[in-house]
Parts: sequence; C-alpha cells; structure tokens
Amino acid sequence: MIHRFSFFLILLTTWHFGQAQKRHPIQRHPTVNSKEVVSFGGGLGSDYGGIGARVSYSPIANVSLFASGGYALIGAGYNVGAIVRIQSKDSYEKIVPTVSGMYGFNSGIYTADAQYNKLYYGTSIGLGFISKPEKHAGNYWHFELIIPFRPDSYDSDVQNLKNLGVRKTELPSVLFSVGYHFKYK
Repeated sequence: MIHRFSFFLILLTTWHFGQAQKRHPIQRHPTVNSKEVVSFGGGLGSDYGGIGARVSYSPIANVSLFASGGYALIGAGYNVGAIVRIQSKDSYEKIVPTVSGMYGFNSGIYTADAQYNKLYYGTSIGLGFISKPEKHAGNYWHFELIIPFRPDSYDSDVQNLKNLGVRKTELPSVLFSVGYHFKYK
C-alpha cells in the first residue's frame, strides 16, 4: 500500500512538473539569479524537525545549506543538510526540481507508555520540487519525498516492543514533507 502511494506521488509530481513547464515556459531574466542569501520557512516533515522551522543559506547559486528544528510529538527534532536546485543559473522557473541530503531526526517510536518513546537520528535523502508563486517570486513552497536511512537501533527497538506485546504501527519507507519559505535577502 505504501509503495503504491509513493509511486502515485512520484508519478503525480512528474506529471505536474511536465505540465507546469508547458504552461509556463522558462523566462530568461539576466538580473534574476537563483542564489538567495537567506530564507526562512515553516513546515511539516522530518527535514523541519517534525513540525518546525528551517533557515537556509545559499553560499553559491542553486546550493543551499540548512538547519531546522521542531517538535516531533515526543520531543525536539533537528536536521542539518544541503539542497541542490536543478535549474539554470540565470533563469527564473516556476517549478524547480531539488535533491537534498541531511542528517538528523528521521524516525521515532511513540507509544501510550512514555518509557518506550524515543527519537532516532540518521541520514536521509530527498527528491522534490520548489513551486514559486508569480506574485511573490522570492517566496516558495517546497515539496519533498524523503527516504530515511534508519539506524539499526530503531529496528532493534521495534522488534523488542513487538516481543513485549506492544502494538506499534510501522513507519513508511518514504516520507513526505511540505513547507513555505520567505526570502530574506
């Protein structure tokens, strides 16, 4: 079921990206550069630390370094990483594909018995896209599918809980993230 849903999301994203490029061809603006100095955003997903905020800094065009923090139902979560935008350096595109890599919160165990609740940290990779509204070209939505590489301790703890008879829902192997960002400079 989860694999079908993930496949459907990837298919929908690919179709949407193709349709958006047909309706909004690339417009060349020599003065518009995809480099942003700093942006702030809020969102939902492991790359936002759960429900939280993210600050990004672009040292060069099309590459952003980020740090995020938020609330992940059992405690504070954080992530640090990098995002690469796949676009021409001197263009403005309404839809921009992204690839990301990060380290931080990527899974957790939440049960009715608080003694078993725990956050887990590890690396994750993401594929997504940025959608820029026409009225506010510096602001954007960021949608991502994230693949977490969960630590062995997570699998071990889940198995121990099952052996104790604690019911736990398995986490999906692909996570979804969404956030809205404001360009600062």
